[in-house]
Amino acid sequence: MTTSTTSPSVTTTAINNTAASSTPTITIASTSTASQTVTTFSVSNYNSNLSGVTVWVDIPANSTGALALNVPNWTPISNSSGQRIGAVAIDASGGSNPLTNAFTSPFETLTINQGNVSLPLTLENLTLTAAISSTGKFPEQNLSNFTGNINISGSVGFTLQASSASVNYQGGTGLNTLVFSDVYKNYTVKSLGNNNFSVSYSTTGAVDSIQSFQRLKFQDIGTAYDLNGAAGQVAKILGAVYGSSAVSNTAFVGIGLGYLNQGMSYQNLISLALTNKLGNSFSNSAEVTLLFQNLAHANPGAQDLATWTNQISNGTYTQTSLAQFACDNALNTTNINLTGLTQTGLQYS
Repeated sequence: MTTSTTSPSVTTTAINNTAASSTPTITIASTSTASQTVTTFSVSNYNSNLSGVTVWVDIPANSTGALALNVPNWTPISNSSGQRIGAVAIDASGGSNPLTNAFTSPFETLTINQGNVSLPLTLENLTLTAAISSTGKFPEQNLSNFTGNINISGSVGFTLQASSASVNYQGGTGLNTLVFSDVYKNYTVKSLGNNNFSVSYSTTGAVDSIQSFQRLKFQDIGTAYDLNGAAGQVAKILGAVYGSSAVSNTAFVGIGLGYLNQGMSYQNLISLALTNKLGNSFSNSAEVTLLFQNLAHANPGAQDLATWTNQISNGTYTQTSLAQFACDNALNTTNINLTGLTQTGLQYS
């Protein structure tokens, strides 16, 4: 298998859960309306001394957002800089532990004033701490020590930093990426189909169960399995515009995924690829020749060249829509083995 870089990144620090009687679970749930997207962060099956929360999030351009802290007896400090906002839980007690048996869940609510957020959100330093004594000290444990469940629900996608311990990850319907801390050779990845995986980490012996995640990213390579989405679009563009061998160029794949992750449309990425390949103000005949070479592995005959260039001239196709026709054509999907890629994933760097 093979794997990438992520656009959103969630780093979660987990609490000391020695008093938990069952498997601890972190839940990230999102709902969207025409004007607003709301994400709540909740926990269950932890001990009752859960205390501070720190969240930083990059929110979509042209929108505003706010984080609301739902933990009693703590005073949130909100910071905003451009599209990056944060809320920090501060101990207002002067060192005592006012939160014993006072924790409520959800502990944090993120509201984005933009409806139907479809691109993955970048979350950083989602931190849970435990008040383990009356001294007011709240030590933090990195997610690398977390064992339990992390559940995502709703249509908003997230990028999560994987634990080095065994975790059950459940994704929602958005684009979800799991980022691992080591190089790919130290993991054994078993694809179970439908974006479900079992990943074993040889260094620690941990085994993760992963459901509904479309991207797995290791420190040296990433693999995209959303071949019915952005990854498939990138593969088809590379095949039609650059030739089928370009699908194995992990740098090219990573660039294409990066543009789509940032919200560029399939059509605009096709147009950008054509310009990059043929230069500015390329001719209709140059495009038709390129597409024939990559799909049919031959130059077009005089009649074919005239027919297809005329299709652009008379407005039946634009240069971009003709290229999209070629991208989606069975000749191209066969050349790049799109069906096989749905099983193996598309590598990117």
